[in-house]
Amino acid sequence: MIVLGITGPSGSGKSSLLRELSLSGATIIDCDRIVRELQTAGTRCYEDIVAEFGTVVEDHENQRIDRSILGPIVFSDAKKLVKLNAITHHYVLEHINRLILEHEQKGTKVIVVEAGAYFESGMDRICDLTVYLTAPRHILIQRICSRDQISARAAEDRLNAQFDSSEAIRRSDIVLLNDGDPALLRLYSQLILSKAHDWMNSKQGV
Repeated sequence: MIVLGITGPSGSGKSSLLRELSLSGATIIDCDRIVRELQTAGTRCYEDIVAEFGTVVEDHENQRIDRSILGPIVFSDAKKLVKLNAITHHYVLEHINRLILEHEQKGTKVIVVEAGAYFESGMDRICDLTVYLTAPRHILIQRICSRDQISARAAEDRLNAQFDSSEAIRRSDIVLLNDGDPALLRLYSQLILSKAHDWMNSKQGV
């Protein structure tokens, strides 16, 4: 079995790449979805976040953390983002390690783990290969503004709060540029899975 890590800045198109990889037969672990699950009322993660940031971040109607309130708080203050990450990363890694073990026992061949805070959380230590997806900064900002209905300034704050791109590129095995062409993403998914199979064959001595 191989565990592939997919990361990149907000707006890089990671979700679209995941869809292509899923269509090609890879098993997907979406960290953002896991974070949303862990931030629902009644979980330890939810309780820890409310204890740190106050009841203002609670969405009582939907029984979850209100990310539209929490986001601006942490993306405009590096210290608060560090505090949030310290809370969430532990729970996310614990959950993902459990999922990987379950898939290994089922005989799953290729697992793809997607995470925005990939290096910060230590996710790279549990993945065999790391893929970094990115795009020109002005395109990232356009995509974030369109997707999340926020201002360009807020999008800038979000990107500035994320992991240094040059360091991420240095630590990644594959770096891909996404200009928005769906055909290119399909080609990337084939390239990634080919690389995964090469890695597995080399480990098996083929």
